Amino acid sequence: MRILHWNDGYYPRIGGTETLVRDLCHAQQAAGYQVTVVGRALPGSPAEEVMDGIQVWRRPVLDEDLIHQPGLLTRQIKACAEYKQRFRPEIIHIHGCHMAGWLHLLSRSAAPCPAVLTLHAPLHLPAALQRRVLEEVEILAAVSASMLASFSSQLENRKGPSHVVHNGLALPEPAPAPPKEVTTVLCLGRMVNEKGFDIALRALALVPGVRLIMAGDGIELPHLQQLSADLGLDQRVEFRGWVHPTAVPDLIASADVVLMPSRWEEPFGLVALQAAQMSRPIIASRIGGLPEIVLHDTTGILVPPEDPAAMAAALQSLRDHPEIVTRMGGQARSHAEQAFSIAACAAAYDNLYTSASAGIRAP
Repeated sequence: MRILHWNDGYYPRIGGTETLVRDLCHAQQAAGYQVTVVGRALPGSPAEEVMDGIQVWRRPVLDEDLIHQPGLLTRQIKACAEYKQRFRPEIIHIHGCHMAGWLHLLSRSAAPCPAVLTLHAPLHLPAALQRRVLEEVEILAAVSASMLASFSSQLENRKGPSHVVHNGLALPEPAPAPPKEVTTVLCLGRMVNEKGFDIALRALALVPGVRLIMAGDGIELPHLQQLSADLGLDQRVEFRGWVHPTAVPDLIASADVVLMPSRWEEPFGLVALQAAQMSRPIIASRIGGLPEIVLHDTTGILVPPEDPAAMAAALQSLRDHPEIVTRMGGQARSHAEQAFSIAACAAAYDNLYTSASAGIRAP
């Protein structure tokens, strides 16, 4: 089977979706499939290359420009059609973002094969275009039940099936030992308001004797650094900046607990899965897809969003009961291995590909 993955970006551009697509491509390639990726151009990267063992075509056009420049859109449709004709995909897997789904529909006559669209996050398309993409792709999937529910009002006229396929990740080996106490906690991700890292700082101020590592970069970083100083936490908070994906497992292992104080509807929450894989309990907001990953009182603790006191109480509870920290860490690793393996994710999509192919061939 020849599979064309269509995403906004690809390695070495890093994000949750890019990580998933990368691992999925490797799993499918190992299963004997031919795989290619279409993504947005990166500065200094060639239009076509083999990156990380995967054939990649990088579109040299910003999606925002396509909406406002009809002539540019026409040329991009032609380029997409030509690439489809060269690769001759049997399945096109669109990872919901910006113009990917729309460009596919406008160029689909070049490769009349079924498409699977995975919703990883809210789409960034004009409402009319978004509704048409959601209605016309053969198979629709979402990375969480929460994510799929958020699109329910736009799926009223959709005739094709919709599914939930949780993300999976390759399991880091060897398995780290679960933590035995709580001295260091970690926040990892983009430094933006939606991630709620300010809530973690306010929670930390209520729990003495614990260090916090904040890893990531973004527009909220100066504000978070100032808040840390205002709360008198300078000696207890370390801002690490951006961390390369290959260094993330070791970073997580250097902490005892991972905090995810998100204030927005996390579509999935990949950091929670990465923490679980490294045998680390997670204290997370009960919001979006996070409750589908974090099993409350089993692999971590769920707290109300926007509630530093609740997060502090959960952290203090783990600090006071180190045996629970060790137990949760071991259960988190086991749950991640059983429920969120890349093999299980690839198998679920393989079933959708088969279903889509059978449907498009039906008379």
